[in-house]
Amino acid sequence: MHLCRCGGRVGNTTTNELPAKTFLKSPAKINLGLRVGPLSGDGFHPLQSLFVRVSLHDEIRVETTDRFALTCNDPSIPTDGRNLLTRAYHAYFKNLSNPPTFKIHLEKNIPWGGGVGGGSSNAAEFLKFLHRQKLCGSPSFEELLLIAKNLGSDIPFFMHSTPCYAEGRGEILTTVDPIPALPIILAGTGTPLATTKVFKIYDSTSPSELTPFPMDQAYQILTQRNGLGLEKIIQNDLQTVVEKEWPEMKRVRSLLENSGANYTSMSGSGFIYYSIYPSVQIRDYALQTLRNELPFIKGAHIL
Repeated sequence: MHLCRCGGRVGNTTTNELPAKTFLKSPAKINLGLRVGPLSGDGFHPLQSLFVRVSLHDEIRVETTDRFALTCNDPSIPTDGRNLLTRAYHAYFKNLSNPPTFKIHLEKNIPWGGGVGGGSSNAAEFLKFLHRQKLCGSPSFEELLLIAKNLGSDIPFFMHSTPCYAEGRGEILTTVDPIPALPIILAGTGTPLATTKVFKIYDSTSPSELTPFPMDQAYQILTQRNGLGLEKIIQNDLQTVVEKEWPEMKRVRSLLENSGANYTSMSGSGFIYYSIYPSVQIRDYALQTLRNELPFIKGAHIL
């Protein structure tokens, strides 16, 4: 027995009541500043950051079918139970014996291991799609947020449509007003970093306890539409240790900083840096100049 939409009778209904085919856009995010505190007793590092979505996105095609299946254009991406899309599907319908089934195709444009939340975004967009269907027996919105939190620390952010100040493991969120659509470049080595190694090295530096994040100052600079001066107040605490261990990362930053950018920083603990530019024209010229210098480089803007 399939699910019917709420308000209808539960019976021998079919998945024809669901959209036959749906296309979802799944955006990346960047960390505008990333402060990381000492390892806590629960095995996690407390952090502070301003999360913003950017226009680089994956595409997810969802079709109703008679059995669940996931495919991906990138053969390096697992399509079994390790993939967050698969895990999101099973978590959403965990209390239902005969849920609707989908064939999902994931077209990856966001590189895996880049530190910009591609997998988390995939899961969040799929969860939101399921919730919009208003199926009988589906979780409430509060339960949906709990599912997102349990799946991964970054997923709750993508349930929102605005920038968020993040604390805790990244799951304690305070929404903030939208930021202007600043032109950016996302670039990197293309080689995922070992996150556990990054944090192990960081722990060896005896990090300090977190102090208040300069949210008002950062927001004021960002609303001036150029990012100039951000380097004086926010940084990624992991960047120094990463560049020391992986010197090729420092080369990426140097190329971006010398391409007319007003602010350049590593995002998260992955291999991607982002640069904020004073204009689209300067950004596009930098793209043209650096395209053959870096394994991964994309132009985008803040959403």
